[in-house]
Amino acid sequence: MELETELNNLTSQLPNLPAPDTPTNKEGNKLIDSSEYHHNIQHNLTHEEILKKLALIDEEKSILLSGSKFAVYQGLGSELLHALINLMRSENSKRGYHLFDTPYLVNAHNLYNTGQFHKFQDNLYKLEESNFYLLPTAEVSLVNLYQNQILAEENLPLNLCAYSPCFRAERMAAGQENKGLIRLHQFHKVELVKIVKPENSCQELEKLVVDARHFLNLLKIPHRVIELCHEELGFTAAKTYDIEV
Repeated sequence: MELETELNNLTSQLPNLPAPDTPTNKEGNKLIDSSEYHHNIQHNLTHEEILKKLALIDEEKSILLSGSKFAVYQGLGSELLHALINLMRSENSKRGYHLFDTPYLVNAHNLYNTGQFHKFQDNLYKLEESNFYLLPTAEVSLVNLYQNQILAEENLPLNLCAYSPCFRAERMAAGQENKGLIRLHQFHKVELVKIVKPENSCQELEKLVVDARHFLNLLKIPHRVIELCHEELGFTAAKTYDIEV
């Protein structure tokens, strides 16, 4: 029993292998594609200045309720938040994703199943005297809906979508001192997940990137797609695309 425990502990520390065509550290991150939109913007304001100018959030009340790195959305800010969430859910449904609303508390083994203990170990919020953690991303819930099940090939791929608030301590995170809506302890996210046959995973990943970019193109937001090199890959990732806005 001790040997089995030690073996499990060791194997759980082995990261995923990068896909063969993933850029090497020497090559660095690779620009895949970009979309440019030119807008007649009169002022060059930071997002923090825009938040204050339009009174989208109330920083003082945020701190009063929960301290720093939380946000109280108000008025137009609250309307905009939910409009974007509803737009994404509606568009994803049209594009063939099955919508879910899942619990915001998950058991430890659910986090382990999706590699979140490796990715967010120092940033998880755990409820005292329980096995519950606050959800760091709805990816955990969506993937674990199908744990311990055998799926029929004819039902694949499964295209899943869920909105949730996400909770992260953001300890030692890059940019943690940024103000506004960056590196919050609680933020809002619409998550897309595909469960696919292994041989189709790269092809389906490309489709996933297209679906994620759909909203940026719909709203005419300039962005670019970067493929991360070996050094930048997360613990569980074989291939990662970052969409930089």
